[in-house]
Amino acid sequence: RQPDESAPAEPPRCPAPPAGALASVSCDVSRIVLARPVAFHPGRSIPPAPARAALDRVAELLRERDDILLVRVEAYSSRRVGSSPDARRQEMAESQLRADAILGYLWRRGRISAERLEAVGYGADARFEGHEQRWPVVLRILQRTRVP
Repeated sequence: RQPDESAPAEPPRCPAPPAGALASVSCDVSRIVLARPVAFHPGRSIPPAPARAALDRVAELLRERDDILLVRVEAYSSRRVGSSPDARRQEMAESQLRADAILGYLWRRGRISAERLEAVGYGADARFEGHEQRWPVVLRILQRTRVP
């Protein structure tokens, strides 16, 4: 029996990240995927050791991948804050502090150009309510060079 040439080709499979990888680029190159959450308390300017290890790997990855031009550090809150404008502002301010601290770490300690990074704190987000991680962080790739 001959294969049906009109059948759509199977999409290419995404290789799994190497075992033990702390961070890797997603298959669609839209974000940097962390093996573990970056647990980062809003009142601290330096992340704890496990988060530093993951962020050190992110910095290494960005130094290796000069095709990645701009990454947004997105910090959220998984807490339910209700409808109080003051509580929402507080959550947004705290998440911005976390995003800024992560950007600062990647810039100062990871030696990543600040021009390649931006930080945005979004505050409470319904997508993360009840999430096991209290302060979710997403590293979104916003711009890259054209790859042949």
